[in-house]
Amino acid sequence: MYSMWKIIISDLLEEREHQCLYSMIPKEEEEKRGLKSHIFWQQIGDEITALAADGNLPFETVTEYLKKAKKNYGKRVSLYIEK
Repeated sequence: MYSMWKIIISDLLEEREHQCLYSMIPKEEEEKRGLKSHIFWQQIGDEITALAADGNLPFETVTEYLKKAKKNYGKRVSLYIEK
């Protein structure tokens, strides 16, 4: 059985009903890592995939997170699960 999950785009980490598994501002993280764009996104995908597997989340979690992170490149994108 899958855990309930959601992805939130915001400036704050303030979700109290859920546990944050992963959060980043893609633009800042890419600059910090200093990687080519395609390598950066591959690493993020690998990290989210590992978290999804550990948290018994569907692969859809990974694809949705990546889509929202790319679309909201300058904003905080966070993955939450139920506590």
